[in-house]
Amino acid sequence: WLVKKFGTKALFGLRQLEENGNLHQFAQLIEVSHNKVAQAENTILIDEEGVKVTTED
Repeated sequence: WLVKKFGTKALFGLRQLEENGNLHQFAQLIEVSHNKVAQAENTILIDEEGVKVTTED
């Protein structure tokens, strides 16, 4: 969804955040029954206008 909303530069930004240690990838969570586990967290966007919690839209 990031590429749809912000274009392909979003991937470059994510890669930079990961290389700088600001963003970390984790393996997919799988239950004993082999079903995927849903997990939800707040996501924030920080730009020139301030901070926006994107998960509250």
